[in-house]
Amino acid sequence: MSEINEKYEKYRREWKKNDDKRDAGLDSHPHDVERIDNLSYGSHGEDNYLDIYLPRKRQGLVPVVVNVHGGGYFYGTKETYQYYGLMFAQHGFAFVNFNYQKAPAVHYPGEINEVNQVFHWVAANGHNHDLDLNNVFITGDSAGGQMAEQYITAYTNPEYRKLLGFTKPQLTLRAGLLNCGCYFLGQQLSKPSVIDAYFTPAVREKYQQSLRVEDYITTDFLPTFVMTSYDDPLRDTGVRFDQFLTDRHVYHQFKEYGTQKDPRGHVFHIDQRDEVAKQCNHEEMEFLRRYLH
Repeated sequence: MSEINEKYEKYRREWKKNDDKRDAGLDSHPHDVERIDNLSYGSHGEDNYLDIYLPRKRQGLVPVVVNVHGGGYFYGTKETYQYYGLMFAQHGFAFVNFNYQKAPAVHYPGEINEVNQVFHWVAANGHNHDLDLNNVFITGDSAGGQMAEQYITAYTNPEYRKLLGFTKPQLTLRAGLLNCGCYFLGQQLSKPSVIDAYFTPAVREKYQQSLRVEDYITTDFLPTFVMTSYDDPLRDTGVRFDQFLTDRHVYHQFKEYGTQKDPRGHVFHIDQRDEVAKQCNHEEMEFLRRYLH
């Protein structure tokens, strides 16, 4: 194993240990949720598997949330986010929870390309799983928040969509949730970071135009809930993104959770036992319900 692979394997083991500790004892098969696991949306084996969680008691089609998980572009699986997704299903949403290939095995734009694949899979197959393709939402956190921002930009701006080589899926994306996101990639890439394995020097040179995501955000950008937390290392980026959207008259809601006396950290909202996380998730779901048609 190369030195760079060993480095990222070490990070993965440490982060997974913390995630497993957080989620220990939670019910992965609650009685009120139907799970459809390990559906294939692409050609890369388990890296292209997705799950769908649905309210067990449902009438007709169900509004759907597509989740782009975080993890610095090199960590995370759908299993890491299953309890977060099951919570959405328990509150009336279908939840699409998927794996994607990760650095250093894949470089930009591999992961955002797979996000696009998932949306086209949902458009082609959603009718088989009671998904309401007229009411589709996107959520993402950390690196996944950046990719969710990028996908919304591609969905709403034909010029940027063409730059990425995407076509618009046959569904209606209504709104988004961007949680503790890694926005303004130029700033993030100006200093050594764990995300360098995905955004290599060659990648930055070849794709410098499409990496300037914010240059392509227009007033057509979807209604978005932008969230950060008091002790999030990406907090300042979230605050800057809030001001960026405000300056460009893009409708959004911005919220910071936690306080100096009772702080919350990066992607705290995934913790299903935390009361502030429950408040955040409730407020975000209420935000989405405002855009149901």
